[in-house]
Amino acid sequence: FKTICCRLTPGLLRDSSGQEYYLRREEPLHKPGEAEAAYAGRHAAWSQRLLAVHGTAEIIIDKQRNGPTGSVALHFNEARTLFANLA
Repeated sequence: FKTICCRLTPGLLRDSSGQEYYLRREEPLHKPGEAEAAYAGRHAAWSQRLLAVHGTAEIIIDKQRNGPTGSVALHFNEARTLFANLA
């Protein structure tokens, strides 16, 4: 899988207070010597998993000064660029 991670520096984000933000996207790569049919199968399985989670986002709170850590599943409305409660 290919992982893309971008660290956005505080200067790029207003009032970020030194927080780090990461964007991660995993996509299957064609392995050297791999048959085209095998790659197509892996890519189709990846596409199905991607469709199953389309419109959702997960916010991971790994460090917090005065509160709990964990993750929150959210609905993402891409037409309005809006996050909302998944329930």
